[in-house]
Amino acid sequence: MAKQKITVKVKGKSVSYEGHPERRPRDLMDILIKMAVAESAVVATFRENIDNHSEFSDEQVMTMFKDAKTAREKKERSKGGSSGEAAAPASAPAASTEEKPQKIILTYCGKQLSYQGVLSGKRSAVLQLLSKQPDVTQPIAVETFRTNLPDETASDDEIWRLVEMLKERRKAKGQSKSGGGESGSGSANHAAVEDLVGMSDKERNDLNDFIRQVLGQPTVDAGSLFPNDSRGRNDGAESPERTGTARKSGRVTVYLQEGTTNATKLISATLGMSFSEFSSIVDKKFGHHMLLSFCDGDDVLEVDDDDVLNLYFEKVVEGDAKKERLICTNPEDAARDGDDQLQDARLQSAYGTQVVATQAKVYSNGELTVTEDRTYTGHTLAVYCCCFSPRGDMFLTASRDRTVRLWNLRTGGCTLMKGGHNGFVLSCDFSPKGNRAVSSSDDRTIKLWSTSSCNKVATFKGHEDKVYCVKYNPSGDYIVSGSCDNTVRVWNAESQSKLATLKGHSLAVFSCAFSNTDNGKYVVSGSDDRTIKIWDWGTSRDLKTLVGHIGTVWSVIFSHNDRYIVSGSMDYELILWDTATGSRLRSMDGHKTSVHHAIFSEDDRYIFSCSRDWSVMVWRTDDGEHVETIMGHLSTVYHMDIKNNKLLTSSLDDKVKVWTIKHN
Repeated sequence: MAKQKITVKVKGKSVSYEGHPERRPRDLMDILIKMAVAESAVVATFRENIDNHSEFSDEQVMTMFKDAKTAREKKERSKGGSSGEAAAPASAPAASTEEKPQKIILTYCGKQLSYQGVLSGKRSAVLQLLSKQPDVTQPIAVETFRTNLPDETASDDEIWRLVEMLKERRKAKGQSKSGGGESGSGSANHAAVEDLVGMSDKERNDLNDFIRQVLGQPTVDAGSLFPNDSRGRNDGAESPERTGTARKSGRVTVYLQEGTTNATKLISATLGMSFSEFSSIVDKKFGHHMLLSFCDGDDVLEVDDDDVLNLYFEKVVEGDAKKERLICTNPEDAARDGDDQLQDARLQSAYGTQVVATQAKVYSNGELTVTEDRTYTGHTLAVYCCCFSPRGDMFLTASRDRTVRLWNLRTGGCTLMKGGHNGFVLSCDFSPKGNRAVSSSDDRTIKLWSTSSCNKVATFKGHEDKVYCVKYNPSGDYIVSGSCDNTVRVWNAESQSKLATLKGHSLAVFSCAFSNTDNGKYVVSGSDDRTIKIWDWGTSRDLKTLVGHIGTVWSVIFSHNDRYIVSGSMDYELILWDTATGSRLRSMDGHKTSVHHAIFSEDDRYIFSCSRDWSVMVWRTDDGEHVETIMGHLSTVYHMDIKNNKLLTSSLDDKVKVWTIKHN
């Protein structure tokens, strides 16, 4: 079977690569290991991403994971020269002394940290990491210890006593500037460790060796690789809040390959920097925005968030930077061929030629004609949301670049909303009167704006995590919001007071909307728990739970007459539901990757859906017939809106497009 573009969701992030569908389970296990996913999350992640997951028992899934982990560890050991050691008939102590350094990855509170060291010293490195965290607690210490050292048998109390002992040792070392002799330090540590119950001689020797070799020699202090506190850090230092790869130098040279050419440019990057920061450096180097990807074995991964960037950094640190080139493609060069199908982009790397092809193809049954009117540029990063004003002469956008912008449809000019968010802006909506706009962000806030002055009017606070969606009710009196704190909330738009908190979802809420014909008496919500809920928000009652998706529900909305609800999911599927009964009427299959958004046409005759496959698809509501596939964006299409005969779309390619829809 030919390779396809495959997307999996891990730790809330989407990872795309080119691979064979039949190898998806194996590929997923490799990705889970690379992203240091905890064993406790493996089964759930597997079932979320694998269509035929019911054919595998939990035990089989964990066996696959452990086999993949063993294979990867064996591969890493062979890179470090362990095969030569295995061939040598040396005794155990000699093998320990001659053990070759290799890259070792530690996980702490969701962060990945790496350093060059020996496997036999990993236990000591974990303890050093914990001892350098000023606010570490016993539960965190125990969880970190067991995550990194699953074969260890020490009790919870023994682990905590080890950490406390090392904290005291660090404190004493700081107070004694003279530094004493190495032997004295070693004997003091030996005595301290002797007091710990249940430690073997080997464990004690490992810890003593680590203290002598690492703490006693600042120039090779592996402990300095781990974040302690922010004092004294310069601008190039890694932020302890970021998830990233850490090593002694803290920086890495990245070779940028321009498109299909052999031309390369060099940049210096800080390990652990965010995708936004890194992308800005690349764009500045080329003088314009670039799409980024890299080859991971037989796969081609798109770099579009922090987690995938860290996977790339890991490859550069492990291998040869010249071979691990980052492929940079100008979006404007991804021209379409004569059939209006996106042309395959051939990406040359040290591993050979990889082909990345979008899965969606232009299609029309002749019922509609959709033509592109204009492309609007201004945002510097992905545009997550877009919506028309009530009259359709303006539109609003929300972006990863942390801005909300108000656009003039005719002139193409835009105005930045002043007093913006401190994080990615995830959602936005116009009030029905057009004088106000609302937006939400991963900074946990909702902001209200004046569309005449573009000034901030108010900030709503209350959610305890990212706020993924906001929508007005038909009168503009109320605003509904959905958050990663698993709640849906309803607010008074004028007073900004919270009117209801709807609790029932077990995971993050990614989409929400009011009903239309009764001025928003009901709310529908879609969640990461794969369910859709219908609420009577006035009484905070959960009226119905719609079950049918096998992946995260990204999008839910009522039809304009409230007869239907349409939902889009990470399982690539659109489902049409009967609002009154909660029954599933039909599913619409066509997208090859996650469906990010779905809406009804103004007369409810059609459903429009957009996806990570770069397309917008149109479906007939009454029978689910596929009517049209629209191509034009050069990456994921996140959001849409329809007003009169105009379609508005926003994308990961930083662009917004307006289209004209005609009935034939």
